[in-house]
Formats: sequence, C-alpha cells, structure tokens
Amino acid sequence: MAGYAATVCLPPQAGSDLAGALATALAPFGAKTDLEWDFGSLWDSWRIAGGSDGYGFWVRPGCEDDARLIHDSPHWQDNAPRLSFPGMCAGGPRELLDLSERPELGRALAIEAWEVWHRLAVEHPPALPLSLIKSRLQPDPNGGFDPNQVFAEFEAQSAMRAFRAAHPLGSHDPQRSSAEIQFWPNDLAYVGWGAEAFADKVVTRQLGGWNLVTLDGWWIEADGAAHHGTCGSGCPHRPDAYNDARGNAGFGDGMYRYLDALAPDALIVRVYGHC
Repeated sequence: MAGYAATVCLPPQAGSDLAGALATALAPFGAKTDLEWDFGSLWDSWRIAGGSDGYGFWVRPGCEDDARLIHDSPHWQDNAPRLSFPGMCAGGPRELLDLSERPELGRALAIEAWEVWHRLAVEHPPALPLSLIKSRLQPDPNGGFDPNQVFAEFEAQSAMRAFRAAHPLGSHDPQRSSAEIQFWPNDLAYVGWGAEAFADKVVTRQLGGWNLVTLDGWWIEADGAAHHGTCGSGCPHRPDAYNDARGNAGFGDGMYRYLDALAPDALIVRVYGHC
C-alpha cells in the first residue's frame, strides 16, 4: 500500500458540505467506482491533511484567522485533532492562499525562527548537531544505533528546549518534537545561513499534492497522465481547461498556473491517503 497526496479543486458552494463535495469529486477514481480503469483505482482512503505536516498551503498575510480556511481532519489512528503550523492550512478559497514562489508569511516565520535561535544560542552551551550525536552513539559506521536515543539526546539539549519554548512553531503543539517543526533547529544551528538565505532554503512554494483533481473532473498525475472522471480509461477527451492554463509548462508550473487561474472563491483542498 502506497501513499498519495492530491490537490482537489472545488466550486465555492462546496464549503457548505466539504466532506461530501470531496467524496463526490474523488469517487470516480476510488475502489468503488462504476467506471472501468486500466489501473484499477487511484485511492482507497483519504483525509484532509497538510496544515499540520508542512505540506499544505501557505496563507496570505492578514488571512491567518479567516474562518474560511480549511485545516486537517482528525488523524484516523487516534481521532485526535491536528493543529496547523502557524501560517499554514490544508486549503481554502484561492484568494486566501499564497501560491507564489516566495510565500511572504512563510519567509517571515523562517526569519523569525532564525532570529530566535541566534538570540538563544548565545545564552546556552553550544548544541551538538544530530550528526555528532549519532557518531558518538555509533562509533562503528557499519554498526547499529538507536535513532530514538539520538533524537532524545538532541531534544534534551538546553538550547533545543529553549527554542521549543520560545518559537511559535515549537510551542504551538506540545506533542510535536523539534524535528516536526517546520524550521528545524538542526538546520538553523549548524549551517552558516544568514536569515534570508535560511528562508530561501526552507520556504518553498506549496501547491498541496503531487496529483491534481481539476474543477472539471480530471485527475492529473505528476507524469502528465490524465484520467477523466466522467469516462474512465476509454475516454476520447482531453483536459482542455488544465492544458489551456498550463500552456507549455511542465506539471509543477502548469499546476500553479491552473490554480492561479481559478476564481478567487474557488476552493483548493489537500487530501492525503493510501492507494
């Protein structure tokens, strides 16, 4: 069983029953579809996810508290809510999402993280990077080591504890380890990045998934394969709206062009699941 992530586009009115609208949009490609597909099906489960794992969407500055933003569904393992990282979400109206190459809010948070770390670093003993802790616990490069012990020692350092307490991405959800923070202190501490260079490294355009489900019912994969949810594998049609928007661009830029061309109130949602 493999994982997949899909960016699903929905009309504005879908917000009144988001789960139902997603189920309808994804149904033609699932295991219970009535359509005939050469590949069987593209998914067997899904949930809204992305804001809590850093793979969703950056929010436009000033829109962080907009009630129309979409956040992660509870996790299937424990049914516990998953909190979005500050500045991120799992979807919402296109006009609330920053799909640009240099997301403004993400960069501001990265620079803040850099500044917090460098302020705290001089107040605590020098912290060891994961690589040095691992080398000490694994003196024989061919021998084994306990990764949980490596992370535990990394987390226990006073600088790491201070960063977790001081930075919003550390304190937002106390169940997260620093390794799950979007701007990980292992990168902050041991590479000679300036603030802007660090932001360049860690903040990238977020477009949701590596599959796109269009408003007109096409599932398009990163390799360009397009599956029409109206027809199945015997389809004579082409994804004209997507092709018109992307022009001669590859999938990544083409996906951005398609999303950017949607109406401002069109909904964009990231779903993640198994196939």
